Amino acid sequence: MTVISNFFFDTTQGHSQWNGCRIVNVPVESAFDTSVKADFKGNFDIDLLQQTIEQIGPRHIPYIVSTITCNSAGGQPVSIENLKQVYELAQLYEIPVVMDCARFAENAYFVKQREPGYSHLTIEEITHITFQYADILSMSAKKDAMVPIGGLLAFKDRSLDDVYHECRTLCVLQEGFPTYGGLEGGAMERLAVGLYEAMREEWLASRIQQIQYLVDGLENIGVQCQQAGGHAVFIDAGKMLSHIPQSEFPGHVLACELYRVAGIRSAEIGSLLIGRDPETGLQLPSPAELLRLAIPRATYTSAHLDYVIHAFEMVLNDCSRLKGMTFTYEPPVLRHFNAQFTEVTT
Repeated sequence: MTVISNFFFDTTQGHSQWNGCRIVNVPVESAFDTSVKADFKGNFDIDLLQQTIEQIGPRHIPYIVSTITCNSAGGQPVSIENLKQVYELAQLYEIPVVMDCARFAENAYFVKQREPGYSHLTIEEITHITFQYADILSMSAKKDAMVPIGGLLAFKDRSLDDVYHECRTLCVLQEGFPTYGGLEGGAMERLAVGLYEAMREEWLASRIQQIQYLVDGLENIGVQCQQAGGHAVFIDAGKMLSHIPQSEFPGHVLACELYRVAGIRSAEIGSLLIGRDPETGLQLPSPAELLRLAIPRATYTSAHLDYVIHAFEMVLNDCSRLKGMTFTYEPPVLRHFNAQFTEVTT
């Protein structure tokens, strides 16, 4: 079986692979080109999606995943028109669409700002339209819903009853009773509030302005970034550490150096995250080597962001001495969470 996405989030990919599926991503060509600015760099390449379905065969594709916003591409939004085209194509081939909607509100905000015909609608109205183009919703609520734990799994209609009941059974086995999934009552109440708070336009505007501020500040000192997305700044570590090959994880090298210099915690989004082919054991090709600086909503001040910019100035001035890294311990799945490394010595 093969599952397809605009680009899988790491944990969604890991669970799919753990259950025996092969992963195929079909982003637009410009998605990972940090020199290109575009309104919806998180979009599917529709022609490539159709070619992939035809090549693999619809019977061998259990689902398609629409990831909004597209985290691995730099928190980039997906247009309503693109989601609609994906859904119509999936219906044509009778393939369910799962929407990985952890950042649904940020995506709706970008749609309101950038896509013709939506500027007069509220974030809630755009969200309602967005969710029409999926059969299943999967959401980690720790993102847009602003809670420390929990999530949602939702099904569109009774045609998915078999999948729904199987998921309820697995929920009992892995999480807790289906109505709360192991969460206590207070967490459920906070989640219910957070889903609506997430759609407050002033919250979204403030957060995305912070992302743009940090991108502008970093690019002013010569650090190439992906264009500002919804939840994080993505530095082009491959360009910044061009002397380190992909096989030695330049994004993770940069993450370690940033923590050493300034105590700033970040995450690699590149070859380390994308992992190996479960069948061959070979490293999967990564379209870019990025470093993610996720910005918690309503937490940081401009002074915090200026501190980050200053830290990058220090790293940038001495980055040519940095060495690549190799594994001393590599887990079989979602390796970037628990792997251990040493510097490459040759």
